[in-house]
Amino acid sequence: MPIARKTDSPFFWYDFRYRGVRYRGSTKETSKAAARGFEAQLVAKLELGDELPVKGRRAPLLRDFLPQFLASFVQNQLRAQKTKDYYANGARLLLNTVLSEFPIDRITTSTVAAVRFPHSGSNANNAIRTLHRVLSHGVERGFLCVVPRFHLHEEKARELIYTPNQEAQMLALLPQPANDVFVVCMDMGMRPKEVCRINLLDDVKWLENLLSVPDGKTKAAKREIGMSERVLEILKRRARENAAHPWKKDSPWAFTSSRRRKGLIRHITTVNKAFAKAKRDAGLPEDLVLYSARHTFGTEFMESTKDLKLTMKTMGHVDVKTAMRYQHPETGQVGDVINKRNAKRKSATAQNGHTFGHSTLALQ
Repeated sequence: MPIARKTDSPFFWYDFRYRGVRYRGSTKETSKAAARGFEAQLVAKLELGDELPVKGRRAPLLRDFLPQFLASFVQNQLRAQKTKDYYANGARLLLNTVLSEFPIDRITTSTVAAVRFPHSGSNANNAIRTLHRVLSHGVERGFLCVVPRFHLHEEKARELIYTPNQEAQMLALLPQPANDVFVVCMDMGMRPKEVCRINLLDDVKWLENLLSVPDGKTKAAKREIGMSERVLEILKRRARENAAHPWKKDSPWAFTSSRRRKGLIRHITTVNKAFAKAKRDAGLPEDLVLYSARHTFGTEFMESTKDLKLTMKTMGHVDVKTAMRYQHPETGQVGDVINKRNAKRKSATAQNGHTFGHSTLALQ
């Protein structure tokens, strides 16, 4: 039974349920121990059959309270934009669950534990963290006294990377513009969102064969990456297609959206639907997503260059721990590496007149 002091009151407040009915109000006590005693007396009265008035304002449904929370959060100048985007996405996820029909004071630990969130564990945790922040706002507004504890889901790290055969399968099935986005992710190691907003006028240095990423998810996201031949050809083709289009000729975007809003020319934001369909048609694993192309680049680039610092700089990573999540080396390579090492040692020892490996002498 939670006992808590409100920010605008010197007294402790009780907040408990008895046979499905919620009772809450001020204990008029400034000592927590005395407040608990007051609450215990109320419960004892209920056990004896007495009736207590149900106090306090009726808490709103989650779906009605979410817009209020988001409005206050957007106005918060201390929050970074990516944090606001994170909670906005969490609110969207919550609206698609049964929790949206619950009054915010009736959302409990067990209630949330019974909800199945779509897609990955990180998606579920996005919604749960948002819910915790929403209920904290409810405490500030006086609709409840404490926020229940919620358990986060296990987040599975991405382990799959594209084999050459899987890449060929996807390129054969992906329509445009998803096809080109996939290629750029594979060859440049860029995040899909970074690819979708490539600006042909500001980001592409045609003579230097460089592509600039102006900003992104981390402090190191701003970077320049050398373009592969097929990425260069894709961007040249897209520039030609824009120039030949009736209204896209005014677009600076490599991946211009086919829809205009209020006359504004925008870039695409996702190709996930087209990608998911092509993956199903190819019969590829569910865990092999578009973002796996970035993991493929990170693994192969590090394997080829053996330069961790360059790999981190190219991919826009801030710390080594993050960079290591993108490394998926094949353990089958160990045997090949050791065989090459042993061959070099055997050659060196033979030149010095020594034997390499086990002694040829019989055991005594």
